[in-house]
Amino acid sequence: MKRLDSAIAKFIPLSLKPLQQRKKRADLEAVSLALIRFLSQSYEPCNLSSNEYKALETSIVNFVQQASRTQMHNSPTLLTQNQILCFYKNTTSQIQILRISHSTNCDFEQIVFPGEQMLFEAFPQAELEIHMDSTTGTTLINKILCSNLQVYG
Repeated sequence: MKRLDSAIAKFIPLSLKPLQQRKKRADLEAVSLALIRFLSQSYEPCNLSSNEYKALETSIVNFVQQASRTQMHNSPTLLTQNQILCFYKNTTSQIQILRISHSTNCDFEQIVFPGEQMLFEAFPQAELEIHMDSTTGTTLINKILCSNLQVYG
């Protein structure tokens, strides 16, 4: 009986994995569409310029693409590049702009809405820079070492 239980336990997670991945992708696409719909409704009332609107829309699309490619356990791309999977959540009530410094991925920049959570890949020694909009432009609010944001799983 124990052999059968262990065989079933090993089989079930493998058979559900593709289904879970498809559900994750569908959830990400639903969130993406909801964010873009919200952005479209907020475009005029928030006095966004067309460049700001396009940047936010691109950020949403990039986030969904990045999140759908990220795998939580033993991702071969993470292992071969010595990068780590990191997690960040915007706990403020303002939109933040995240940038990674000290990284070969110099062009990483992401807009994060209040309450939004984000997964990203980075080198452990890289720093996540958190910027917020102010009346004088964007202001650097905080720097966090990416090794402190590492996801263990």
